[in-house]
Order: sequence, then C-alpha cells, then structure tokens
Amino acid sequence: MEITGASRTRVYRWTQPREKGGTDGLIPMPHASKLLQHAKENGLPVTADDFMPAPRQGRAA
Repeated sequence: MEITGASRTRVYRWTQPREKGGTDGLIPMPHASKLLQHAKENGLPVTADDFMPAPRQGRAA
C-alpha cells in the first residue's frame, strides 16, 4: 500500500476472484510497475514475469 499508493481495499481486491469484484490475482500494471521499481531499488528478486498470469491448462499459447 505504501509503495503503490493504493488503498487497503484496492489491494484486497487484487486477491479476489472477478465474480466477487476482484482482479483474479492480477495486479494492475500501474501498480505492478511501482512494485517492480521498488524491488529493483532494493535488490529484491522480483521480475515482470512474477506479475504475469500462469498459463491456463488445455489452452494453446
């Protein structure tokens, strides 16, 4: 919350399924960019791939 500037409620929605008004675990890009920048500045092992959804089984890429 401190890094992204998002409210606690907004961050909570990132963890919820779409059916409940959430984002299915996806962090919106403006916030993900801030998190990536913070990780880079602090030597944390976070990459853009960490913010990509896992491929769904049974679907071609």
